[in-house]
Amino acid sequence: MKNILLFTVFIIFTFVNLCDAQFDNNKDNDKKQFRAQIDSIMKQKLIEKLNLSESSADKYIIAIRENNGKVKDLLKEKKTIMKSIEADPEAADVGSKLDKSFEIDSRIIETRKEFIRDVSSYMTPQQIAKSMILKKNFNKEFKNQIKKHKNKDKINKRNQKQK
Repeated sequence: MKNILLFTVFIIFTFVNLCDAQFDNNKDNDKKQFRAQIDSIMKQKLIEKLNLSESSADKYIIAIRENNGKVKDLLKEKKTIMKSIEADPEAADVGSKLDKSFEIDSRIIETRKEFIRDVSSYMTPQQIAKSMILKKNFNKEFKNQIKKHKNKDKINKRNQKQK
């Protein structure tokens, strides 16, 4: 188990380093390539840990990307509303803004339920649960690696300035 985790960390770290070098050239193209590499790693994990077929893993990755996009859009909308409420909590229309915020929360939940319904056509409930855990751990480790890489870059920049 530790070997698998270390291997995953190594791969993520390698991709982060590759990403840093690539983003300097052509950001849009490189972002797409980087996302494809991340998707490839996630696909391997889904196949290995959940015993999914390659086509099911591909479907899952497409579904999760679409779901994340919808949720992200809804969260942006909610953030705008909340900023408006914070700017003027005494506004006459604050009640309708609160209602809209709660409505967005409901839409987020419905979007997530829809995702579960979609993937349940080719995944068992156990596989769905495991995929959620896998995704959570994968994202957590990925964020940690990015933080480490950014901190390392800051230290390198400080050292270069001191020279």
